[in-house]
Amino acid sequence: MNGPRTALLIDVLLALAAAGIAIANLTADAQGSADQEPDALGIALAIAMVAPILVRRRYALPVLAVTCGAWFTLGALDYPALFPLAPLIAIYTVGESRHIPARRAGAVVAVGALAAFAAIAIGANRPAGVEPEWIIGLAALGLSAWLVGDRLRARLDAMESQRRLAIAEDRTRVARELHDSVGHAVNTIAINAGAARVNLGGDPSAVRDALNSIEISARRTAAEMDAVLGGLRGSEDLPSAEQLPELVESQRAIGQSITESLSWEGADRATGRAAYRIVQEALTNASRHAPGEEVTLRVGPRGGQLYIEVANADPGGETNEGRGLRGVHERVAALGGTVSAGVQDGRFVLQAFLPLEEIE
Repeated sequence: MNGPRTALLIDVLLALAAAGIAIANLTADAQGSADQEPDALGIALAIAMVAPILVRRRYALPVLAVTCGAWFTLGALDYPALFPLAPLIAIYTVGESRHIPARRAGAVVAVGALAAFAAIAIGANRPAGVEPEWIIGLAALGLSAWLVGDRLRARLDAMESQRRLAIAEDRTRVARELHDSVGHAVNTIAINAGAARVNLGGDPSAVRDALNSIEISARRTAAEMDAVLGGLRGSEDLPSAEQLPELVESQRAIGQSITESLSWEGADRATGRAAYRIVQEALTNASRHAPGEEVTLRVGPRGGQLYIEVANADPGGETNEGRGLRGVHERVAALGGTVSAGVQDGRFVLQAFLPLEEIE
């Protein structure tokens, strides 16, 4: 059974329950009392009090006004006092609604109406000794109904906020993964395509090697994109620190000179993935901004953390932080690490510290 149908069924059952209580009160309380016998007007007012419950979710404030008004009128015309189930349901609905800015004002009006009716009913039909109890009791019932609805609304709002935050985080993660994998591949393909073009008329083996590198990069990127999209379906097999040697070799294949020292002992899955993407982004930037220059890569434990350093020749000019470096900062921050990037002693250096599991 879907949501709207379930909600309608609940409202029908509530309306039937309120109607049953109203009819029982009208017929039972009038016997042997000075209250006015139920007639067509009394029955019509009772129906007017309970029927709006069927549309309470869509018209919360009008339903509150009609139910409380009909209930108040029944008391004012000296009909038997009815248990205010329908008004209490309407008050609860106002408190629960997310679309009513004035729900607090509505609650005050409703509770006030309950208290006013209690005062009229007590003044006409009840002993003076129980008058305060009726007024306080009805007001407390109305306030409790609103508080229960308001608490439920706050809980639903919090759940909705968490859902939206999770969606935003997933979108950011997917965008970051796609940027890293696709950006790296496009840069590699561009370099190899240029090499193939330069050697097209003179060195067939160089052209063959360049085209082979393009094919390998395209296949690897397709696999990574499939892994990213698989993460949305609950199955994720993204590259991690174990693939760093392959990454280095793929960069060497396009002519990048790299001196590396690699160790990722103690890195869990999240840290290993972040390390791979950070190195990938740094090597891609180095090949783009300082092509042909020596790159120094260090990955290893240091002070209880995984230390990553990628240094290459200073490309010169103003250094702007693009999406890639912003993604690096986001990855590191998500793990509680630190990162810095800038020129040191004539070389552009990216340094990152990521948390490591304690090794016993």
